[in-house]
This record gives sequence, structure tokens and C-alpha cells, in this order.
Amino acid sequence: MTLAARAIRNNIRHYFVESPAVKLCYDFVTWMTTQVAISYTVVPFVLLSVKPSFTFYSSCYFCLHIASILVLLVFPLKRTQKGNKKHERNCNKHLSIWRVFLKYLKQLQYIMEL
Repeated sequence: MTLAARAIRNNIRHYFVESPAVKLCYDFVTWMTTQVAISYTVVPFVLLSVKPSFTFYSSCYFCLHIASILVLLVFPLKRTQKGNKKHERNCNKHLSIWRVFLKYLKQLQYIMEL
């Protein structure tokens, strides 16, 4: 659902930001849609069981599941260089943390052998 929301925002939002009144309507509609999507998504966590969750989703005909898939098929996802660089920095930061952790474990292992 997050990818579908991002695809809609990247492909449609720029049509609605020109006029303050239209932007206000767009903001309200997206807020309402977000509330419905969150409520729809949180049902399994409230019910805490698979069968009732499946029953709920089937009673709604899996509408948000199908809508999300259709949005992803219709609207392209735009990838930015900025996002890729940020992702690379985060990956490098996590790798350096793991390297320090592994170095610490090796030192600890060496101490335990003494």
C-alpha cells in the first residue's frame, strides 16, 4: 500500500498544488484515504487471528489489496538519485556498525581463550 500511495502522489499530486482551494480538497481526500487504508490494514492486529482477518478481507472483496496492485500496474514508480544515495549511505553505516561489532566479538573470543 505504501508503494501504491507513493506512486499516486508522484504522478497525480502536481496537478492539485496550483490553487490553494484545490490543494485543500486534495489534502482532505488524501487524509481520508489514509485513514481508511490504516483502518483496513490494522484489522488483523486487532482480531489477532487469521481466519477472522481473512473473513473480513473477503467480505470487503480484498478491495484495497486489488486497488494497490492496480495502482502499481498503472502508475510508474519514480526513483530518484537522492534516494539511492541516501540508501547507500545507510547501508554503509550499517556495514560499519557490523564490522565494529564483529571486531568486538573477535576480541571477546580472544579474551575468552586466555
